[in-house]
Amino acid sequence: MKRKSPTTEVKTGTKATTNSVLKNGFSPPSVRDAQVKESTQHDFYQTVADILRAARANAYRAVNFAMVEAYWHVGHTIVEED
Repeated sequence: MKRKSPTTEVKTGTKATTNSVLKNGFSPPSVRDAQVKESTQHDFYQTVADILRAARANAYRAVNFAMVEAYWHVGHTIVEED
């Protein structure tokens, strides 16, 4: 029993032909492939943005902690000096 090869509808000029591969051996990407690639790129950029957002939040907390600690030490030093 012969297996049929998968086919993709390709528009060439004004005629639509059904081919799995064009004459030059190039198989054009489908709209679905483009959507998957776009979705994958979006997920990638979203992940990078999330990493940077988390790093900024951690840096903000670390600086706030350091400043509170510094102010506490200044206050402590002032009280001991009196």
